[in-house]
Amino acid sequence: MRYSVLNLFENVLAFFLIIGCASIYVHSDNTVKLIINGSIMLLITLISTLSFYLLLCNHKLTYKLMIIWLSYFVFFLVPFTILNNLNYPIGIFFIVQFSLLPGMIFYFQFCLENNNPWSLLIKIDRIIYIVAIISLICWFMFSILKLVNPTSYVYTDWGALRAIPSFYGIYFETQPVSVYGISIVRNTAFFTEGPMYAFVLSISFIFKMFLFKKNIREIIVIIFAMLSTITSTTLIIIILV
Repeated sequence: MRYSVLNLFENVLAFFLIIGCASIYVHSDNTVKLIINGSIMLLITLISTLSFYLLLCNHKLTYKLMIIWLSYFVFFLVPFTILNNLNYPIGIFFIVQFSLLPGMIFYFQFCLENNNPWSLLIKIDRIIYIVAIISLICWFMFSILKLVNPTSYVYTDWGALRAIPSFYGIYFETQPVSVYGISIVRNTAFFTEGPMYAFVLSISFIFKMFLFKKNIREIIVIIFAMLSTITSTTLIIIILV
């Protein structure tokens, strides 16, 4: 039961980490941005606490882990906060974020103890793969074939404030470009621009090529999604990898 709960928290955290990576949702509504950031911090707290408890129950919690965790606060966070506040006061939100992150050391140790060090990365990769499939379908139907008109418009603060065509709230046309005189819309899924979506896809591509067991079908889907962003970055990564 406790492992199932941890697995659920991992999936939700993976989802929010992707949504929080310069998506239209974050850069069009401050309330949504606050909810996503707050949810990420809450999930990190829950995952860290549950992992600590599971390590304790399994007698896998070591003094070394506790010393590393405490050392972060004593030798980094406290001096960093004091020194910065002397010249550039930092907000409580920033301090809370940096206070919660070290707790993930218990989670990563728990994953190592269970021979599953890539647990969170696998879930992030799985969600990116699903996003890639959906975005390719939407890009081909809405941006290439123009089968459906935008269902609504949203305003984003990414760059100059502007209205972005939205298709059912899952796909957005953020960057029309001209390639050799041909007008085309970049596949940006629900991200603010092509390079940001390309960055997310590139992470998945690298994971699939070097960390996980190769799945040719999934790799091909990710490559097509990367190419549809029409960015030089993806071309370089595909060639180099």
